[in-house]
Formats: sequence, structure tokens, C-alpha cells
Amino acid sequence: MKAGYSTFRKKSLDEGLSDADEASLSLLEKQAEPLRRKLESQRNSEIETIKGIIKDYEADADIYIGGIHALAYELIRIIKHDLIVFGIGIAAIMCLVLFLIFRKIQWVLLPILCCACSVVITMGSSRYWD
Repeated sequence: MKAGYSTFRKKSLDEGLSDADEASLSLLEKQAEPLRRKLESQRNSEIETIKGIIKDYEADADIYIGGIHALAYELIRIIKHDLIVFGIGIAAIMCLVLFLIFRKIQWVLLPILCCACSVVITMGSSRYWD
């Protein structure tokens, strides 16, 4: 009988894993990742469906969605929204300050272009760190 993911996890915490066990655990983790992503996507669509159903009854009652997955979904949605809003705000303020200091558009665009290049490079290289 093949050992499962939880068996390897327990063994790694209790006594450590051999090289063969580590290779098996790595393979199981690679197989589990697409399943996790699919499950997360399914949960998100279920939460959206529930929100749509609740919307019909908002005038009549206060209905709340509970549970760890609904909370995580809502927090991630809020954080994504805040990143967009504050990112745009910070970029606009940065451009304004650069223009007030240097008074020429070229000295606004050059630092912004350098920042954009560093962000793109960082995002690209972080793909290989995961």
C-alpha cells in the first residue's frame, strides 16, 4: 500500500524523511497543487453564487455568509481592491511630487520608468522562487 500525503507529513514531523520519502512527498505535493487550485476556484464560485442568492433578500433581512473560506475570499477581495486604489494613489502623488521638484516631464517619466522596470523584473524573477 502506498503511503499518503498525511502519512509523509506526520513522519517528517516525528522522525524525519529518507531521500526516497522526500521524493515521494514532493511528487504528492506537485499532484495536490492543481487540485487545491481547482477546489479554491470552486469555493469562490460557490461563494459568488450564494452572494447572488442573498442579494434577492437584502431588503427583507440581514443575511451574512460565514466560514473560514468565505472570510478568506472576502479578505483577499478587499486587499486586492485596496492595492489597486492605494497603488494608483501613491503613483499619482509620486508623479506630482517629482513634477513639483524637477518641473520637467522627462524627470518624472525617467524615475517612473525605472520603478516600473524594477517591478517587472522582480515579478518575473519571483516566478522562479516559488
